[in-house]
Amino acid sequence: MVRRVLRDADHGYNGRLPGSSPAEPGRPPVQLRVDLRRAGADIVFSPYSMAGQKLAQSLVRPHVVQFLDFAAESMGLDVMIEQFRVDEWATVVSRTLRDLMLRNNAGVMVLAVRKPDGNMVFNPPADTRIAAGDFLIAMGRQTDLRALDELLASRAGAQGLPVAPGPEA
Repeated sequence: MVRRVLRDADHGYNGRLPGSSPAEPGRPPVQLRVDLRRAGADIVFSPYSMAGQKLAQSLVRPHVVQFLDFAAESMGLDVMIEQFRVDEWATVVSRTLRDLMLRNNAGVMVLAVRKPDGNMVFNPPADTRIAAGDFLIAMGRQTDLRALDELLASRAGAQGLPVAPGPEA
């Protein structure tokens, strides 16, 4: 839920919260984010920080930035990164990534798995078990990601994607 959107006119460049006392010194952007989270914001976007991070990444890791830009918008590629929630009734629950054979059969790469407790497993190994409430962060073409979405929504089978037998077989 968005509680409030702050504009430059609301807080200026000094990071002072709207409505704060003029005698109160301005807060640095990091403190402003902490204050907004305490006030109930679920997520805080800072265009200045985002632009600064992109600039720094461009200087330090130019090839990574170029690849991400290339995959996201250049050359007309249909590659996206998407998140998918695994419901408790999905047929993939308790299966491993190896069982799903997503890379071979669907052309989808699972970049990370966010567990219900908030733990993020980056570059998950093939023996990572999928649990109800997990979020799969995957990269692939839109059509392949739609197929993954159908698989995860499936209650009775893989709907076109072969799945290796699970542990109960």
